[in-house]
Amino acid sequence: MEKHYVQRRNTLLAQMEPESVAVIASQRYKMRSNDTEYPYRQESNFYYLCGFTEDNAALVLVKKGETTRTHLFVQPKNEEMELWTGVRLGAEAAKDRFEVDEAHSIETF
Repeated sequence: MEKHYVQRRNTLLAQMEPESVAVIASQRYKMRSNDTEYPYRQESNFYYLCGFTEDNAALVLVKKGETTRTHLFVQPKNEEMELWTGVRLGAEAAKDRFEVDEAHSIETF
């Protein structure tokens, strides 16, 4: 993954108070009519910090003293649903690709 996303997250973490949490959510699909959605566009702040383009996700930055952690919550990999939604990365692949400390299913968020 491109290192500038990690650098951007680290810059934000450095500016945060010692005992703080930042939660940045991705954009959700917006309905145009009952069965039609608008073209998807990721939320700008979320994309700026992690580069993740899927919907229904969240980035959580945690700072405790000098210790920092990054958590990415994504939709679980479900091959049956991918026929309709397109391929999803899933938590395991997201952790490595986006260089976060932990990746979890959005269902646990």
